[in-house]
Amino acid sequence: MTDKYPRYNPINSKGVNILTTFVNDIGWIPREVASNDMGIDMYMEQVIDGNPTARFIAVQLKTGYGNISISKRNGTFTVKNITEADKSYWDLSSCPVIVVFCDPDTSILYWTLYRRDIHRKSIIINPKNVLNKESVFELNSIIEAYQKPFTLTEIDDVDVRNDPDYWTDLLNSCKEVIANNTNILNQFHYKYESVISKSKNFIELNSIITKKTASSHIRRQSHLIATFMNICRTQFKSQIPIIQETFIEAFSLFKYFSDNFKEVIPEEVKIIIAEGLLGLQEQIRTSKDLFIEGRKVFCQSKSIDYELRKSEYAFSLVLLDYVASMQRMDKTISSLLETYR
Repeated sequence: MTDKYPRYNPINSKGVNILTTFVNDIGWIPREVASNDMGIDMYMEQVIDGNPTARFIAVQLKTGYGNISISKRNGTFTVKNITEADKSYWDLSSCPVIVVFCDPDTSILYWTLYRRDIHRKSIIINPKNVLNKESVFELNSIIEAYQKPFTLTEIDDVDVRNDPDYWTDLLNSCKEVIANNTNILNQFHYKYESVISKSKNFIELNSIITKKTASSHIRRQSHLIATFMNICRTQFKSQIPIIQETFIEAFSLFKYFSDNFKEVIPEEVKIIIAEGLLGLQEQIRTSKDLFIEGRKVFCQSKSIDYELRKSEYAFSLVLLDYVASMQRMDKTISSLLETYR
């Protein structure tokens, strides 16, 4: 891919037409923005079972290779012409924002979610992240995580605020989510180290093997690691919206009762909530540190195999998103603890 296109206007008609076709193909409603001065080119309205939901994903569209630079190291796209004003506007958006790059030759759309809780200098798009019909599940998950309304219509306020078991179960559910994902990373790390160790032992024990044999062995083992890594990356990527949804509900509930019933919540329940939040925060911080170390390993990898390096880098980006979610939850818990203390 060469930089053979002049820099297009973000609202380039061909890119908009390709994006509009995609939105129509998945059964959603494209709502083009009349003016693109504020960094939003289109809103995609979610449709479920033929019914518009009035829930949206905002799209910033970049068409043509003049709007990106391509990394020689891993092939990722770095989007140009994203200003701090654009990011500030997206931070204020009531709906999630995705940045889409359109290849006008192939009509392929590549995308990434703009994470308002990660202040990166650059917007980077993984070329494996193609916007197509298989993306619908992830788009729905993003909307749920960002826009799901929280209601307490099915909860009896009096029963809940006086029930220690309810709060214990709620906190344990949150801890279980974190523990499951920490276990997934630990299991993968064990497999990763095991395969690396076997490869080193194979080469050390077979000092007279040919270069061709050694290269073949390394390729096989690299493919095995990349497969493990891609499975694990997919698991974490799907878990991020679920984690956000779980904790948004739990934290909203804590805040609701703190704001409305602080004076009448029994001391026993307040202690359970405070101690439970402290334990959850400690678990989140431990998990976060583990994921930070894991990301450093994969982000700085110098694997010989090119495909493995690409998988490692893609995995490191997902771990970065996960860490950002942990950081946001940590900050929210600190705020809640001030209330319950």
